[in-house]
Amino acid sequence: MRFCTITFLLTLMFFPFFLPSVCLANDAAHQSKGEELEDVTIKGTIKQEIKTQKPLVRIEEEMIEIDMPVMKTEEQLFSKTPATLEIWREAYGHILSSGQAAFPGYTGLVETPIATFQPQIKGRKVISKWNLVITDSRGCDFKKFKGSGDQSIVVVWEGYNDKNEILNVGDMYTYVFNYTDMAGNPHTFVGRPFSVDGLVHQEKNGLFISIANKALFVEERERIKIKEDVFPLLKETADRLKDYFGLPISVIAYGDTTSKALGQANAVAEYLAANLIIWVDQIKVASYQAEPGKQRIDVIVHNR
Repeated sequence: MRFCTITFLLTLMFFPFFLPSVCLANDAAHQSKGEELEDVTIKGTIKQEIKTQKPLVRIEEEMIEIDMPVMKTEEQLFSKTPATLEIWREAYGHILSSGQAAFPGYTGLVETPIATFQPQIKGRKVISKWNLVITDSRGCDFKKFKGSGDQSIVVVWEGYNDKNEILNVGDMYTYVFNYTDMAGNPHTFVGRPFSVDGLVHQEKNGLFISIANKALFVEERERIKIKEDVFPLLKETADRLKDYFGLPISVIAYGDTTSKALGQANAVAEYLAANLIIWVDQIKVASYQAEPGKQRIDVIVHNR
């Protein structure tokens, strides 16, 4: 069998409408005889580059036509007048009577500091030393302040005792002022008893609104009933919670029994839910048994 290699050096030139062709001699004769094709190696060099240019594609769009449906929807939303504002005079009373409206005029809740004491001593007596004692309903010392000298006496009480425990809402407290003059004569002044039914105080685990049970509920055995005259206090509590919209809320009740306290907690939670536009299930409730002097409702906003 014969093998031969034919090498051509070609210089190819491209023209606009036709391409050169290469004919190999004796190829047709060999193919017709059924013989195997010989190996052919073709080497060439193209000196002319083929350049193509893609046409610029332009899509004509009218942007206004695309945006018009969206703009039309927004115009409809902004042009819609709430039903309560269409006739303002008729809707005004309805808005004010709504439970969602806040009324800043309520002042039933007390905030810290609880009290400021400024003893005024008659005459020109010079004080050697003094002390101010706050006692609870059992006569036990709850908080004590003391000092010396004849300077002006101003005592600010935040509501905590020496153990950093807040006072019990609904419990009765009294203050006693004792002083000794320069001659060594002791003097005592007893103040009027006072109590706090609703207290707002910030603690490490949240903002507490504590309300005394006896100020909230009517004494009934079979059912839990909130006093009618205490609704402004609960309304003020709900208004305070509106400043913390979105934060978790808990209601913890301390009562005679756990079951009774749970009913009280649920009653307060239902009232708050109706005034805050939230589901009652979003308010966590809990109940504990407590002695009479410590029975209260704690509404907690978990802001920490």
